[in-house]
This record gives sequence, C-alpha cells and structure tokens, in this order.
Amino acid sequence: MNVIVIIVIAMAFLFLLAIIAIVIWWLVKSARRQQQTEKASAGLTENVAGLLCYVLGWISGLVFILAERENKFVRFHAMQSIIVFGALNILSLVLGLITILGWMPVFLFLSWLISLIAFVLWIVLMVKAYQGKKYKFPLSGNLAEKWVG
Repeated sequence: MNVIVIIVIAMAFLFLLAIIAIVIWWLVKSARRQQQTEKASAGLTENVAGLLCYVLGWISGLVFILAERENKFVRFHAMQSIIVFGALNILSLVLGLITILGWMPVFLFLSWLISLIAFVLWIVLMVKAYQGKKYKFPLSGNLAEKWVG
C-alpha cells in the first residue's frame, strides 16, 4: 500500500511540474512578443525576470538576488520571494516534523493548509510580477523594499 501512495504522489508531482513548465513557457513566449523598454542585466525583460524570481520559491529568489545588481524591480521580487517562501518553507517543515513525531494530527492539517496558501501565493505573485506590478505582500513586501534599497 505504501508503494502505491508513493507512486501516486510522484505522478502528481510530475504532473504539477509539467503544468508549471507549460505555463512558464507560455509566459516567456508571450513576453517575447511584447516590447519592453526595461531590461534586467541578464538580458530578460524585467517582468519575466520578476516572474522567474518566484518559480522555485526562495531558491530562485536567491539566484536572482545574487545575479541582479541593478534592477530594483527584479531585486524586490527576488527578496520578497526569499522572505515569503523561505518563511513558509521553514514553517511547513517544522509542522511536518511535529506530525512525523506523532504529536497532534492537527499539525498535519496545518501543514497542508500552509502548502495550499503557499501555492496560491506562488501563482498570485508570479502573475503580478509578470504584469509588471510591484505587488507588496503585507510585511514581507515592506521588508523586501527596505532591504533592497
């Protein structure tokens, strides 16, 4: 039974990755059609670079904060990605660890709820960045803006 559950989870994960890849491909393709005046230092338009800051959560945010030195829009989205998804990742890991240790099954529900919130935030923040908007998520947006300068 455990093998079947693992296979189903792996297939769901691969399906989700395929959907993400298709969405990113479509966004990048449509961004190439648009004329953008502002470019990030990597040669990408700033809205595509802002979107890519969120693709792998805090990991892609870290990559862009280290790679981009000049464009404040991209640096803002990279820092916000690090703050939001880093915090959610740590919280989810702690709740998952508590659940594994067998303490209060309610933590399992909270862990799933955090994952759902993270997924919704991930989509919203990528769409806002792609639209060229500097969407400031409460608390983390202000911190990101302050730390980026």
